[in-house]
This record gives sequence, C-alpha cells and structure tokens, in this order.
Amino acid sequence: MKGWGVLLMVVVLAAVPACAAAKPGSGHLRTSEHATIRFPGSNGYRIEVEASAGREALVSVTAEKGPARVQYLLFGFLGAGGSLNVRLPSVGRIAVKFDPTKVTRKRRPEDCKSHPSIVASGYFRGSIELHGERGYTTVSRKSARGRLVRSFRGPCGKLGSGSTRQASREDAEEKKEGTTLGAAQRHGSLSFAAGVTGSEARSPAALVIASKTRFREGMRITSGVFVERDSDGFIELGTADPKAVDLEPPAPFKGSATFRRTAPKTSTWRGDLAVELPGIGNTRLAGKSFESTLCEGSRCTDTASESVKLTAKLFASLVGLFGALPSEPGASG
Repeated sequence: MKGWGVLLMVVVLAAVPACAAAKPGSGHLRTSEHATIRFPGSNGYRIEVEASAGREALVSVTAEKGPARVQYLLFGFLGAGGSLNVRLPSVGRIAVKFDPTKVTRKRRPEDCKSHPSIVASGYFRGSIELHGERGYTTVSRKSARGRLVRSFRGPCGKLGSGSTRQASREDAEEKKEGTTLGAAQRHGSLSFAAGVTGSEARSPAALVIASKTRFREGMRITSGVFVERDSDGFIELGTADPKAVDLEPPAPFKGSATFRRTAPKTSTWRGDLAVELPGIGNTRLAGKSFESTLCEGSRCTDTASESVKLTAKLFASLVGLFGALPSEPGASG
C-alpha cells in the first residue's frame, strides 16, 4: 500500500494552494527557499532534484521516462546560497553550488500581501553522480541548469470565490461513481491499483499504477509505473454475485488478472499480470500473496486490510480528479 500511496500523495499535494490555511478562508505565505535542478540521464530518463532550506527538509531525486518513475527521498537541506551536498546510499552523490545568471521577481499570488518571490535561474556546479539500480539510468556531470526561488512570509486574503465553489459543486454532482481495484502484497511493499470514472460531460478517465517501496540507510526508494487513459475498456465488471472483475491494462503492463469475491470477507486476485519496474525488473502483480478489494464509489468490499481499502478510496478520488480535468489533445498512457 505504501508504494502507490506515496505517488498518490505527490499528485494530491501538488494541487495544494500556495497559501497554507491558518483559519477558514485565510492563510499565510511562508518564508522559504526552494531549489529545482533538472538534467538528462542515460536511457532517455529525465532527472529532477528538489531541495529546500531548513534542518528538517527533504531532498527528492526523481527519474522519469514515460510512465516509469523512480523517486529517492531522504533528509537533506539547502545550504547558504543554494548549495547542496547529499549522498544517496549506493546510488550516488550530489555536491553542487548555485551560480545564478538571471534574477527576476515573481508575481505574488492573488490576495496575498507579501513581497514578490525572487527567482534566480542559473547553474548548479560541482559534482552530480547517479547510478540507478540495475543500470536503468546513469549520470556523471559537473553542472546542471536549475533555479532557486525565495518566497517571503505574508498574509493571504479569502481563498476561493463563490463561483469557484459553485463550479466545484456542479463538477461533483455530474460525476459518476467510479470503480477501483486495489491490491497489495501481504507482508510486502508491492502495490497495484486501477480505476475508472466519468461524468455526463466528459469521457471516462482511467488510471493504472503499480509501485514498490524500499528503504536503504534512511532513504526511501519508490519505483513505479503510472498510466493515464481516456477510456475504461481494459476493465470488465461482471454482474453476477459474487462479483468478478477482469482487468487487462494497456502497455507497459503485460498480461491480465481477475478479482473475485469468494465470501463476504475474502477474495482472490489471480492472473499473470506483470510490469517492468525501473531499477527492479519484471514484477508480478497478482497471485496468492496479494490481498485485494473492489470499490464502487466509496463502498469497498471487506476483503482486504483497512490500509488497503483506505488507499483504494484515495486512489478513487485521484481518478475523479483526473476525470474532472480537460483532456489534452493526443494524450495517452
């Protein structure tokens, strides 16, 4: 459960407004300093490093190629002037100092009374060495483009408007209940989920995700595959009772699996469903070692642990979020 839970939270947190709420209808911008570094890796991967100032800050290093993604997360923080020195156990090290080439002011969020943010673009120079597990990607370079953003503390006004709230209500009313499958390996950190939802005004949205989380010397590593589609043809929901669901997701997933409720509190999740997880290799996503649940809307079968059911509901909410967004021309998984 933890694996794809991590990826879900990344997407959900990305949608949080810049003004953190202090009380209903108001908030404050916090003083902060945040660095983003981007550079290519081998085998077509794109790498992004994010770090913030503060003794309790985290450093995130994410490698992404199409639907495949690996994220390394560990404690670390920006030093003076945007310097960063962090070791990724058995993966590499990033030791760089920021060399700004252009400084601009960023317009503050609407209704927030604070100084405009300072955005410095330039190069992070020093040493960047990364060697992904099983050679999925490697990096060895002396500099990379990036930027350093300094935001300033200040109060914010009312968050949201009546028209926005009304639109949100209308979106919620027009959504159809979605179907979500959730499965997790017992006594492990391998998880899988698939879901579809739609509305009267938009085509069904479908998401499929698989991930595995590992820990190494205080660093959390999440390897995952995330696919978004604009239709739900790969899920077949049976009408018999006990209910069975057949799933055959699109590439890069291979094979298929079937959820079957065998009793009020038991189910099976069987098949040859598998996917290539970056840094891990070919990984089976169904079998006797998995527990599973089927959710229709917020109602989930009582056939898995509470943690799996809770994350399946969160996943259903995420599918609904994607279903509410306008489709991009040519978008596919």
